[in-house]
Amino acid sequence: MSRSKIGWNGILALVACVPLATQACFSQQASEPKADDPKAIRTESVRSVLRWQDLDGRERPLVPERDVRAICIIFVSTDCPISNSYQPELQRLHQQYKPEGIAFVMLHATSGIEPERIREHIKNYEIAIPVGIDAHQAIARDLQATTIPEAFVLSADGETVWYRGRIDNLYEAFGKKRPRPTSQELRDALHAIVTGQKVPIASTDPVGCRLRIEPRP
Repeated sequence: MSRSKIGWNGILALVACVPLATQACFSQQASEPKADDPKAIRTESVRSVLRWQDLDGRERPLVPERDVRAICIIFVSTDCPISNSYQPELQRLHQQYKPEGIAFVMLHATSGIEPERIREHIKNYEIAIPVGIDAHQAIARDLQATTIPEAFVLSADGETVWYRGRIDNLYEAFGKKRPRPTSQELRDALHAIVTGQKVPIASTDPVGCRLRIEPRP
């Protein structure tokens, strides 16, 4: 008799729970969506907390507060010859695509770089793109940057990397330069974004100087 009574109580409890399936009765199960469930994806950008420093030491958000189509980050240095040779092309890209909603920033992630040295570099190369310092290499580490120069194009919220790699194929290898590039992957990626198309090539191998990532402090 007692087993029958317990069984009926269990059935009654289950029946009572059915109309409240999305509430307390199944609250534990509902709070653990599957990995491929869209509700499992965090709505706040992981990279929204990342900051870079301007040359006056002020922190700037990697993800701009204003509305943009995409974020273009280029890791550069003052003394890498390949990086410096690309400055004119990078300025042309900035001039063309900034009005189209692409936010550009050049980041120096070399350990111990001095702001005055960067200011001199900006003046010598007539750089109009915003320039900053990835002080603790947090952004370089997050993006797994390896080379100077190396470009990254992120979605407006910073979550998706639409393109990463070289600016174009002007350099076949370090010290081996073509007369002119025959493919321009960064330009093609930016053009695709502003025209609402799919980025044709999402990743290429950059050619340049090694970006040494220091151990985490």
